[in-house]
Amino acid sequence: MVVFVLIASALGLATGLHDFHVDAVRGDDANDGLTADTAWRTMSRAQGQELSDGDRLLLRAGCVWRLEKPFLLRARGSRELPVVVTRYGEGAAPELRTSLDGLDMDWREGTNGLWSTSCGWPDVGNIVWGERCGFKKPFLPEVRNDGDFFHDKPGKRILLKWPENPRAAFGQMEICRRVDVMRVTGCRHVVVDGIAFIYTGAHGMCGFDIDGLAVRNCTFGWIGGSFLREPCDWKPRGVRYGNGIEVWASGLCRDILVECCRFHDIYDTAMTNQGSGEGELDGMRIVSNRTERCEQSYEYWFTNPGYKVGTIEIRGNEFEGAGFGWSHEQRPNKNATHILSGSVKSPKGRIIVEGNRFGATKQRNVWHMGDGGADWLEMGENEMQHP
Repeated sequence: MVVFVLIASALGLATGLHDFHVDAVRGDDANDGLTADTAWRTMSRAQGQELSDGDRLLLRAGCVWRLEKPFLLRARGSRELPVVVTRYGEGAAPELRTSLDGLDMDWREGTNGLWSTSCGWPDVGNIVWGERCGFKKPFLPEVRNDGDFFHDKPGKRILLKWPENPRAAFGQMEICRRVDVMRVTGCRHVVVDGIAFIYTGAHGMCGFDIDGLAVRNCTFGWIGGSFLREPCDWKPRGVRYGNGIEVWASGLCRDILVECCRFHDIYDTAMTNQGSGEGELDGMRIVSNRTERCEQSYEYWFTNPGYKVGTIEIRGNEFEGAGFGWSHEQRPNKNATHILSGSVKSPKGRIIVEGNRFGATKQRNVWHMGDGGADWLEMGENEMQHP
């Protein structure tokens, strides 16, 4: 066995402990990715690499990738040698976006101050320029004010009301498509550190069946707004969605840490444990994060009576500006709060809430909207700013 390991190592066949580099500017997918000088260019090429014990996926600082599909992280590390996804080089955090560059699109003037462009996509959650954003309308006749827009799903085009060509009006314009940025389903012992997940009409990071995940020093912003359900008889204005980090209740989910991250301008909630699947959740920790201008800071709901929940810890976070973001005015269901519970059917679990600062909120600090789950919260000493 020792001889086999030595031979395998000499041939470069040993498992793990490889660095794979991705550079959106100077990389080439024909490279091997093993050094900064031989980096890959696209996240599609990076997704093709299975990562195991001790491997690192390194994204070059200052680079931006626009994804047409979710980045499916294929990573199975070990407790001793986790897989690491992080940055290399000097500069700003590498950015993963699922948006189109609106300034590169062909805007055509129509009637009544409407500008249209083909986006080639079935749904767009939001349009962002600088610190401002559009107002998505479910029906075209409601597009009346500057900044209002309608997504023509059959035609895969956007109609935006603005007094001049948007290409001339804005220095930056992000068309946020309905695409999750990163999915971590099935991952084992992974660290994601120092990455920006921004400009998407869906989720920033999501997944289920996760054993050992640490998300540190990351940014999640300008997220959500796409239709989860299109307007219909029982939901005349539809249901829009989008979360920063969503851990779906299905399979085994344990030892998940979200630490020292920033969440801002998110349609629904910064972080959430939710779902209807079978399985178990335990060891979820949300520590020392900051949320700003999200509709909610944390949300939980579990509708399967057989789903088991152990302990969720929420400690040392700064929750600020619930309901003061772009989504609140647009929502038919306004529920600005720092902690939100929906329907909870699972046997009682523990959610320890201690040492947090609850800052400004348009409506409430804690809101139990569904049945069950109110007795899950164990509120320790927290600083509360009352609405």
